[in-house]
Amino acid sequence: MLKPTLVILALLNLSSIACADTSGGSSGMALAALMAQRAPSVSAANKWRLMQYLGNHSAGPAAPPLITITAKGLQCISGNVAENFHSCELDYGTSHHTVKGRAANELYATAVENGVQPDGAAGKLEFSLKDLTCTVKPHDIGTGGTVNCTWTMQ
Repeated sequence: MLKPTLVILALLNLSSIACADTSGGSSGMALAALMAQRAPSVSAANKWRLMQYLGNHSAGPAAPPLITITAKGLQCISGNVAENFHSCELDYGTSHHTVKGRAANELYATAVENGVQPDGAAGKLEFSLKDLTCTVKPHDIGTGGTVNCTWTMQ
């Protein structure tokens, strides 16, 4: 028979295991568009194109067959005691960005809309993702299966 202490330690250890997740649809499109805005590997034309899609507009026929947005990490913190605190760190490998205020809240809320579950402690809600990749197929917009975002929750 297992001792209760061992069972509790095993359960606590499970809570730190990273898990992968995925999203798509309009929520995935919003996440892709927001992540692309600071991504050094995404061209200015594709950043504009993704924001057009997010705004329910067409981006014209010259779209590439695939737009890929990758980030090594995304960490967001939102205050639940200090309600005016919102901050996100984006790690694209070659560049790092800190966003605060409204832009951070938009990114935080969009990640939660995509199924990310923040943890709460000590007056803040936070999450940390790694290996975030979103792919968008511009020529398939309106047919479903256009956007796929994957990440690992830390």
